[in-house]
Amino acid sequence: MYLTMTKPLFNSYFLFFLILTAFALSSCKKESDQPSWDVDILAPLISSSMTINNLVSDTLIKINPDSTVNLVYTSSLINYSADSLAQIRDTNLVSGFPIFSGTFPGGYQIVPLTPTVMNFQVSGVVLKKAILKTEFINIIMSNPIGCTLIFDYEVPGATLGGIPFRVFDSIPGNTRYSKTFSLAGYSLDLTGPGGTSSNTMSVSIVAYISKNVLKYTIPNTTALIDSNRIYNTQAEYVQGYLGQSTKNIGPQRSAFSLFKSIRSGILNFSKINITLDMDNSVGVDATINLLKISSINTKTGTTVNLICPSVINNSINVSRASQTGNPASPVDSTIKSVVINSSNSNISTQFFANLPNQLAYSLQVLVNPLGNISGDNDFIYSGHGINANLQVNIPLSALASNLVLADTLLLNLSNSKQIQKVNSGSLYLYLTNGLPFNAQVQIYTLNNINNKLTITDSLIQTPNNTILSANMAYIGNLWKVSSSVNSKLAIPLTKSKINNLVNAKKVIVLATFNTPAQNNFINIYSYYQLDFKLVADFNYNLSTKN
Repeated sequence: MYLTMTKPLFNSYFLFFLILTAFALSSCKKESDQPSWDVDILAPLISSSMTINNLVSDTLIKINPDSTVNLVYTSSLINYSADSLAQIRDTNLVSGFPIFSGTFPGGYQIVPLTPTVMNFQVSGVVLKKAILKTEFINIIMSNPIGCTLIFDYEVPGATLGGIPFRVFDSIPGNTRYSKTFSLAGYSLDLTGPGGTSSNTMSVSIVAYISKNVLKYTIPNTTALIDSNRIYNTQAEYVQGYLGQSTKNIGPQRSAFSLFKSIRSGILNFSKINITLDMDNSVGVDATINLLKISSINTKTGTTVNLICPSVINNSINVSRASQTGNPASPVDSTIKSVVINSSNSNISTQFFANLPNQLAYSLQVLVNPLGNISGDNDFIYSGHGINANLQVNIPLSALASNLVLADTLLLNLSNSKQIQKVNSGSLYLYLTNGLPFNAQVQIYTLNNINNKLTITDSLIQTPNNTILSANMAYIGNLWKVSSSVNSKLAIPLTKSKINNLVNAKKVIVLATFNTPAQNNFINIYSYYQLDFKLVADFNYNLSTKN
């Protein structure tokens, strides 16, 4: 993300884009059909304006009713999903159902109604009810006798619209039956045949000799073998006791690009808030412990730990959500926010003064810290979970002192014939600055010398590299822009500088920024504006030669 202070007058590509645009537009001049000659060209190339919306990504900007601007940066720390809390592993059940021996006519029931129990493999969790989003059951039966069997397979605890899951089918003699069925949308009663158990579901089978058989003799010790495999189970809803578990997150790092272009200097803010927002949309109690959070500046090698005794290593309890009874919005979440600011931490004086480009953190989430206090009435809906977001809110009221920003851009102009037709000249950037910052700007070209990138030239000459700040006045107890200030920035292009540009592999844009009133924080308003115009004054070679 880009903070206004990191690019207060232009995007790093802005000035260099102007140079390239000048070359591109000058190349549009029609070449003569006569032998080449040199001409002087004076032409306006670009005229435009920039506001805060051009300088910072819209997703980071919050404009307040008084036109002041806040930057809001959000990072997800916890995303503890339903699948993590109540995951049902693939389950297999193999049963043998004894077959009556003797000689029987067609249509005779040779396997009595025989319920058996399938136990789901869920560690530390007591499941009573579930509504399935996806689940497949693979039924495999082996018919050991020489005539066709008709079977009635039923799962009384799995219902759809109040009707139990049922398969009525046949198996030819001495063959193997295998079919897969979807249980998506079914409600499961997981309390077992007597309604007093958990994690279990009963299966019952009845089998008959086909009515097309006149009679058949079945020997002793013959059984119908039934194998059931339930897999790819994902629940839309689960109710029971979701267990007591601990999830450790981190240590891990995330990029923090708010200050990524800053090379050195001082940037202070009048106010910074970090809010740890926790959202529990699961029917379990939770405890969140933020063990450590650090700001890391990899450019300086400096790490600063956040010091906030009320939050760091201090358990934060978040109560369970509740059910609304409304299928369209079934959960009423519990939300808890903890604020970290300059009054209870080192966030302003040290943590963000480190100008980090990375944040490191580690935390812990404990589910049901007091055990099964709900009496098996924990619940979870798909798409819900336990979430925690870290939100950084920075009002753009800042003080910059010798703040040096740098950006390196790849460059490849060696094939540009138009650039080589410019003999000499200058680009003039006319600015009307309504922003409360002044800047000294420089652009360096780099080339590969002895396998090392080395600065070969500077494109802007001092002291003609200064963009003046707008005039400031103390208005209504605040420093505000009272009037815009004009500046002219010259970019001379001698033939040697053009050659250095053509040969350059990269360019570095460097800018040093200062607020005009060094001891006062300056607010940034959404209506502050920078107007600019780029004018080219070139001596250009017109030629019919390629």
